[in-house]
Amino acid sequence: MNSGGGYLVFQNLTIVTNSPYVTNGVFTLHTNGSQTKAAKYPVSINDITFGIDQGAPIFGFSVSINFSESESAGLSAGTLVNIKGKIETSQQTYSGDAPVTITKTNWKFDRVAINGISLDVKTSVFVLGGLIIFRDDDPVYGDGFFGRIQFAIKDVLPEPAVVNVCFGAKDTYKYFYYDAAIPVQIPLGNIPITLTKLMGGVYYHMKPSASTQEQLINASKGMPVNATNALSYVPDNSYSLGFKAGVGFIYSSSETVINGDVMLEVLFTSSGGLAFVSLKGDVYSMCQVSERATTPVRGNIVVIFDNENKTFDANANIFINAYSVVTGEGSMKFHIEPGSWYLSVGKPSNPNTIRILNQVNATAYFMVGNAIEPANAPPPEIQAILGSGTNLPPRDNTSLSQGSGFCTGAGIRSGFDKQIGYNDFSIHAAYSFGLGFDLMMMNYGKNGYCQGTNEKIGMKGWLAEGAMYLWMSGSLDIRGTVKVPGVCYKQVCVLNVCEDVPYPCMEDKTFDKPIFTAAVAAMVQGKLPNPMYFRGDFACTYDVFGVLKGNYRFEYEYGKNCTPVKSL
Repeated sequence: MNSGGGYLVFQNLTIVTNSPYVTNGVFTLHTNGSQTKAAKYPVSINDITFGIDQGAPIFGFSVSINFSESESAGLSAGTLVNIKGKIETSQQTYSGDAPVTITKTNWKFDRVAINGISLDVKTSVFVLGGLIIFRDDDPVYGDGFFGRIQFAIKDVLPEPAVVNVCFGAKDTYKYFYYDAAIPVQIPLGNIPITLTKLMGGVYYHMKPSASTQEQLINASKGMPVNATNALSYVPDNSYSLGFKAGVGFIYSSSETVINGDVMLEVLFTSSGGLAFVSLKGDVYSMCQVSERATTPVRGNIVVIFDNENKTFDANANIFINAYSVVTGEGSMKFHIEPGSWYLSVGKPSNPNTIRILNQVNATAYFMVGNAIEPANAPPPEIQAILGSGTNLPPRDNTSLSQGSGFCTGAGIRSGFDKQIGYNDFSIHAAYSFGLGFDLMMMNYGKNGYCQGTNEKIGMKGWLAEGAMYLWMSGSLDIRGTVKVPGVCYKQVCVLNVCEDVPYPCMEDKTFDKPIFTAAVAAMVQGKLPNPMYFRGDFACTYDVFGVLKGNYRFEYEYGKNCTPVKSL
């Protein structure tokens, strides 16, 4: 099919009378080697699609036209067109000696749907861009449209201002959404902060579609500038008006020191009550605003008060990647709901972590409240040396759930595994080191005592219980390949009789010879003060050339252990 500027070629198109009607086919739009034009204006046709939707054929393509010969200035517009068809069947009966009735299938044109329109205007003074997306009988949005426009004015508004809108209707109600972001330069007086962006919005019968903390954070930082921002909200008749306002900011002396965005949002229910209040923000360091995607240091915070469920939730996260020299991540969470509360700065299952050159790894956590995770088992290196039955002392989870204490822990580990040499000979060395602790600090009351005695415990009822551990291990061996005398075989045939005949040769033989391996580990468990009790395990193993080898284990105990009892 000749389009005047190109050719649409169909190959191996197979149409059958049964669903899905089209079973095979390839079609391609070819140009004549020059720009396709309409009324002498350049036209681009892209994203050509052809398929079956609910038993009906659809042929879609995007079209853009440039009303200027210049790529850097002028006016261009585009749209996405879907030509929808329908398949009709009819019964036809043939009479005669062998009457028969057959079903005929006819493909017919149904309608043309415009899914969206885009507009771009570029001049020497200003730049304007716009986008409209239509929704027609959408299962989520019903009927409506979403629009976005951004514009910039040279020397007046160099950074673009952005406006997003959404209007639509479901079967029983209507909804809308509007937000805007305007670039500004507003110094905050004696505070070394400059506001660089004012953001605000209002919506009705809609709610944020993001459900997880990460989605909320990502949605909040993209709201004012994301073309699909309104699409992160979904219609919901149980909510009424919602408002949001925020600012973008930089450190006045240098935006690379710190820059970020903060957004406050309030949503009301249809009955006039408060649904939720949220404060969300992002902070970036060691980068300009335009370099946020690759910043070495970034953080975010999400604070939400859910009035309907009577919950308060505050989350803060930080991520570090300083050019792969120092990397790490950390988190903080404070949560309150009826019958439950907790504060965690990292957790045993996901501690705050710092890594240096991927050689040194330091972790830490702190928890208080009634949703405390149990302590992790000792590192596998400890259990490998001291024995698999080695565990940290159990926690008093009942007292912890009543907020009568806190738990904390930290650890550091380092090591390497290197091989130096060539393929025929190399030296392999490995080393690992680690230490850490896990601590529970409990308040058993001023009259807390040891079970079975009247002796008071702790310092004004506060008693520390926990464990410390340490390990070191290392190994050295040589590996390679040497030539050694051996016997090889070759096939010799005489009068069509063949057999393998041995002959002397030099063969490759690989070796891996341990020079030495050694490991040492220690773990101390205890309580203090009053009682002052310690129990320790120490073990080491060694092997030198496979000749001098052995192991040693030592256990010790100091003081008298007791089971604490909380005073009433």
